[in-house]
Parts: sequence; structure tokens; C-alpha cells
Amino acid sequence: MTLSKQLTWCLSLLCWLFPQLLPAATLHAILVADTNDYSIGDSNKQDLHNLENLVKLISQQTGLTLQSVSLEGEQFSQEQVESALNNLTVAKEDVVIFYYSGHGGRALTKTTRWPSLALNKKATGAASLYDFDNIIERLQQKRPRLFLAIADACNNVVPPPKDRGMPKVGEYRELFLNYQGHLIFASSKPGQPSVGTTTGGLFTNAWLASLNSETTWERIIKRSTVQIAVEEGKVQTPQAVFDIKPMGASPSPPPSTAILSNPSLRLTVLPGNEVRSGDVLRVQVQSDQAGQLIVWELDYTGQLTRIIPQAKEKRLIKAGQTVTIPENVYAGFQLTAGNIPGKNLFIAVVVDGQTAQLPKNQASITESQLRELLTQQLGTKRWVMAAGEYEVK
Repeated sequence: MTLSKQLTWCLSLLCWLFPQLLPAATLHAILVADTNDYSIGDSNKQDLHNLENLVKLISQQTGLTLQSVSLEGEQFSQEQVESALNNLTVAKEDVVIFYYSGHGGRALTKTTRWPSLALNKKATGAASLYDFDNIIERLQQKRPRLFLAIADACNNVVPPPKDRGMPKVGEYRELFLNYQGHLIFASSKPGQPSVGTTTGGLFTNAWLASLNSETTWERIIKRSTVQIAVEEGKVQTPQAVFDIKPMGASPSPPPSTAILSNPSLRLTVLPGNEVRSGDVLRVQVQSDQAGQLIVWELDYTGQLTRIIPQAKEKRLIKAGQTVTIPENVYAGFQLTAGNIPGKNLFIAVVVDGQTAQLPKNQASITESQLRELLTQQLGTKRWVMAAGEYEVK
């Protein structure tokens, strides 16, 4: 046996006997915050502090080796961001988090959904903005096992407004060790500002709360992309695109359409039963009888979410009436098709008389189990049910 073969055999034996000697995967974090800005610097500084604590906690809970760089103050610049990206050396099992908190905007001709970032403080106007799309592409080219790209910035046409185009610790092992793919977040849709306060950006705080409360990326995305009311008549709508897969986990079975709908109640999903990721959805309910109206969504994971009524609200429907949900852009929420292909259900119930404590949100439930629950609480004659299926292609 040659010396080189002996060394190879010994190294293999050591790795088998002492797996902890194997090099650990790395969590790379590039955290960028405009902390010197006179109008939003305090908010951005709080965001940066929150994210620095977050990546440390993720590293502690997952065993991922942390390599983090924070670009703030005088280090906040396009050159420093590009340098950090150029110096990023990623192995195939590594995780990367890129986070930006600062001003943003978009050129009138920009066609993608993502904002552009105000990294060049020496110039003004749309030409000075740095596309978030470029950063996303750079991270994709690094080919990490999992990457997150997050921008808490304005997404309306420049110049951005001066208001910024304004933890229960969760279990991170499941999220950062058992998934592969990518997640991309922005704090608002094209044409919208993003609001920040002295306690941090509204979106960043919502995202952190979701991360520290939920156990799957799907539920984190669903919770953290709910519309945010920033002032009367105006909302900030976060957006997310992701393509992630659990490592070694079998997909959950889609909900079936076994519900026996009563013909006196009809539910239609608009624009149709086959939609694409990001499509805006509406639900039309037509009832032949009057009563209280409840509408849920049952997604492909078995997560039941009540759409209406909201807290301390009662929704009534008249006999022969057709109700559209949401009614308009001022409804305070929007229904959007998710990013993972699969079948989902909207379920409507009309109750004659007072309702019991019907579920708002519930995990791991089927439509037949929901029917049994309604029967237990309402009996068999006081309510009717209808369901409509839509599939994300």
C-alpha cells in the first residue's frame, strides 16, 4: 500500500469514527443597513441589530459556522456590497443570507417586481439605484444549498419619499438544515413605499415574528406577506418568491374535493381553477339562503386559515346575494396564489342563526374533519357548505 493510499484510508476511518471532525457547513450573512441616513437611520440600525442577533442564534441552534459581515455607516456603499459578494466563497451545503435595510425605488421602465437599492449615496435619481435583481442573480450563481435575499426598502418610482419608502426564539434547525433552494423577499410591491419606525421596519419586524413563531418556510412566507396598513387608505404589501424543498421529506398529500357541497350554496374561484404563482385570487360566494358567512382557505399542507370574518366582525349574506372576497382594494387584505405547485381549497359556510366558536386557523386538518367539527358545534340542519378548488401550476 502506498503512502498516499494509507493517508486516504486513515482519513476515511477518522471521519467514520469521528464525524464531528468533518468540516461543518457555513452560514454566510451579508447584512447591509443605511444607518447614517438622517430620516431612517435609527430604524435601519435597529433592523441591523435584529438581523445580527438572528444569524448568531441560527448558528448556535444549527451548528452552522457563522461568517457574517455587516455593512453600515461609512461601509454602506455599492462598492462594499460588490466586494462582499465577490469575496463570498460558498460550498454546496452552505446557507447564505443577504439582508438590506435602506432607501429604495424603481425606474419608471423597470419591469421586474423587485426594488432597486439606494446604495450610491453620491448620486441621485433612478440611474444611481442598484438592482436587487443583480444581487439575487449573484447569489444564485454561488449555488448554495439554501439562500435568502431580503430587501426592506421602497419599491415606488424614484425619488423615494423621506419616510423610507419606510424574539420568542424559534427552532432554526428544521428551517436551515432540512431545506434546500432559495427564498427572496421584498417589503413592498411595485409602486408602494415601505415604512419603518424607531423599532425597525414594519416588514422586517413582521418577518422576524413569523420566523420565530412558525416551523415551516411555507407558513413563514404566508404569515409575513400579509398586507400592512401604513396609514388610512394605504397599504404595504410584502412579496416573496421561493423554490424550496424539504431534504428527504415526502410531500404532503393535497386536499381532496370530497366535500358534499349543498346546491343552495355555490363558490367560484377567480380568475379560474388553474393559476400561476403570484396570481391575485378572488372568491365569489352565491347563496340561496340568508345567514352568517364564513370562508376558509385549506392549503396543500393541511393548514386551515379563516379569510372572513376577521376579528370582532360578522359577515352576513342575503338570500340570492353574491359576495366577492375581497370586495376591493380597500378590504385590507389580498388573496395571492402561493409559490409551491399543488391543489388548495376555499371553503364557504353559511350558518342560520348564531355561530359557535368556529376555528380561525388550524394546522393538519382535512375538509372531512372540518365538516365533523361543524356538525359537532352546529348540528346538521343550520348550515350549508361549498368548496372550490384551485391548483397552482
